[in-house]
Amino acid sequence: MSEKNLYENEDPTWKIRMQTLTRMMKNTEIAQTIDNVLYQYYVVERGQKVPNWRYIKDRDWWIEYLKELNIDPRNP
Repeated sequence: MSEKNLYENEDPTWKIRMQTLTRMMKNTEIAQTIDNVLYQYYVVERGQKVPNWRYIKDRDWWIEYLKELNIDPRNP
């Protein structure tokens, strides 16, 4: 049986589920990579804790973060 015939008879629902699973796995891998890099940068290199803005979804996180660093949030 040729490769073409194998994929012609696949259930479209199965294909969609596998694509969704693959996408979710890739997103999880990307999120883990970001977490590792932030940990490396803040904790290992700078000796600080990782800022809350990475984990808390707040619209004003950037302003609060700049204030914590004693940086004027209105300064572009």
